[in-house]
Amino acid sequence: MIKACKPNIEQLRSKFSYDPESGEIKRKENIGRWRAGTIVGTTAHGLYRATRLPSGKVYIHILAWALHYGDWPGSIVDHVDGNPSNNRIGNLRLATKSQNGCNRGATRLSSSGVKGVFRGRNGRHRAEICINKKRIYLGEFRTLEEARQAYASKAIELHGDFSRLA
Repeated sequence: MIKACKPNIEQLRSKFSYDPESGEIKRKENIGRWRAGTIVGTTAHGLYRATRLPSGKVYIHILAWALHYGDWPGSIVDHVDGNPSNNRIGNLRLATKSQNGCNRGATRLSSSGVKGVFRGRNGRHRAEICINKKRIYLGEFRTLEEARQAYASKAIELHGDFSRLA
């Protein structure tokens, strides 16, 4: 939810239906130019679907959580598979800001294409991981696969279910 004002969930349930298997939210009635049965939301910021409610803009994954569980989430709603279009309830979980960050993949600026692995000296591959805003040096490796494995094992140890390896 973008704004602090959170609408009543029972009122929202009278206007919208959520299918936990497909992750879609549909209108139950005609609302302005929108017809009953149409899927709610448009893509916002190039990734996440959002819609406007009288109280303000809300992301679809947060609305899905609220409609399914009957309560607004007290923390970040994370997509387990990292796909912001997959709003199935089995793909949504609560997370801290740090856990949500651990569940990000390699950035498009990654020199190696592998999360936590960078080009090191002499053509070697350097592996590093962050925890609590601190970098931990994991070593330099001859092959990209060795560096990837070093990162993966440490990520699972430190981040558990929130570790994203790709």
